[in-house]
Amino acid sequence: MTKLDKGKAKGFNSLGYNTENKEILSKLLLEQADHCEDITKIIHTDWGTKYEIVRIIKGINGKQGRLITSWEVKGGNSKRLVTAIMQPFK
Repeated sequence: MTKLDKGKAKGFNSLGYNTENKEILSKLLLEQADHCEDITKIIHTDWGTKYEIVRIIKGINGKQGRLITSWEVKGGNSKRLVTAIMQPFK
């Protein structure tokens, strides 16, 4: 994670997520996809429908932040994570 995109990784790192506990972050992201009540934006494209979900979460180090994820859904329930951004609270 840190090696691929240091900008995004910095937000996740500030809430205690890193490559050593990536399984916990993976579970958090998958849980995010199930929170349809938190959808903030829907975009229909030629490749499917994109949903943006924004939730306030508490990191594993106790700090809080805003988790913004974008998911693409193609016919049926097949979800694909497009992007994830963590905005830590100061």
